[in-house]
Amino acid sequence: FYSARRPKLSVEAYVARLAQYSSCTAGCFIMAVVYVDRYLQRHPGTKVTGHTVHRLLLAAVLVAAKRWDDSHFNNSFWAKVGGVTTEQINSLEAALLDGLEYRLDVDDDVYMQYLTATRKLEASLGPATGSC
Repeated sequence: FYSARRPKLSVEAYVARLAQYSSCTAGCFIMAVVYVDRYLQRHPGTKVTGHTVHRLLLAAVLVAAKRWDDSHFNNSFWAKVGGVTTEQINSLEAALLDGLEYRLDVDDDVYMQYLTATRKLEASLGPATGSC
């Protein structure tokens, strides 16, 4: 997930961009957080830095959209939105899926735990532009 060049967008602005152009549901973003967390648990040596976080999030949202949303865009669209090439988005998706061992199902109770944690975080940060 490493990028030699650190993206100019903040993580917050990048996620907002993904939300704006992808039309992903709030549930899709919750699932993306679950996938990122699972990936990091399975690969504790992975460092989340300014050089990795954007691509990790992009791959997680893409995989979540394909798995959970009724409609989604193709990888070339995601590449444009995410600021990578189509080849790169294909590799990022494959790396995440491999890292998760293709285990994409999430139990309802796990989903609710992440949803609750996200809402608590959102409330602690004050007024937000969107809601989960």
